Amino acid sequence: MKRYSKNLSVALIIASTITFVYAQDNDLKTLKLSDELTIQEIEKDIFLVIHSFPWSGNSLLVRVTQSDFVLVDTPWDNSGTKELLKWLRDKYDDVSLTAINTHFHRDNLGGNGYLLSQNIPVYASDLTVELLEKKGEELKERSLRYLNNPEYKKYYEVYKHTELKAPDHVFKSNEGLILHFGDVPIEIFYPGQAHTQDNIVVYFPTEKILFAGCMIKSAETDRIGIQSDANFDEWPDSARKLLDKYKECRIVVPGHGKWGDLGLIRHTIELLGQP
Repeated sequence: MKRYSKNLSVALIIASTITFVYAQDNDLKTLKLSDELTIQEIEKDIFLVIHSFPWSGNSLLVRVTQSDFVLVDTPWDNSGTKELLKWLRDKYDDVSLTAINTHFHRDNLGGNGYLLSQNIPVYASDLTVELLEKKGEELKERSLRYLNNPEYKKYYEVYKHTELKAPDHVFKSNEGLILHFGDVPIEIFYPGQAHTQDNIVVYFPTEKILFAGCMIKSAETDRIGIQSDANFDEWPDSARKLLDKYKECRIVVPGHGKWGDLGLIRHTIELLGQP
């Protein structure tokens, strides 16, 4: 669980009905499904999903074949995940979805319960399963401490009464995984400890898009912040592995904040006090 700047004021201005606007920074079409859930189309059939519950967190939804979609990280909870899936099924015919959790925090797997109830396969590493079992209750208590004030009552109740569900497809973190959808590969890579012990990244080589998750910071972020599960000694080297491995990458999506390019990885290394 992380503490990030809250960005709820803009959401309160916009009605809960679905409307189309344009992102000021990137001039991209953005769809508001609710006050808390936003979908930004980065490129055709590639969507940044932003769920503010109450803190803003990113997921990435990519259409990899005519009917296959990959969701990297879920919204914060089951209701947001259900809302996203309804939109996806309404927009596209004959949808087949596969989900990937990048680490054991709620903003990565809080919607697993709904996905599993829909028989959607959810992938994560053995380290993520181990840490969720070992530290899940601690994580929940930490979240409830942050939310324990009247402003966050709605979120407090959801977090308090929701059990985080483990993925149903598990791979060894040190081996990574390549998923194939027809002839389209999706690469899951473990660069080493950083934001958490288990953080993985997901690369879409056809699109040259890297979902780097919470181990990489957005350009507008000027500090690492509170990182209760981080390994600061290994984090810079883990980030450098991404620079070495994904030189052809065009777009990097962080776990929170605006997407960018490989400069986000260099920015994160600088925030960690490394050249």
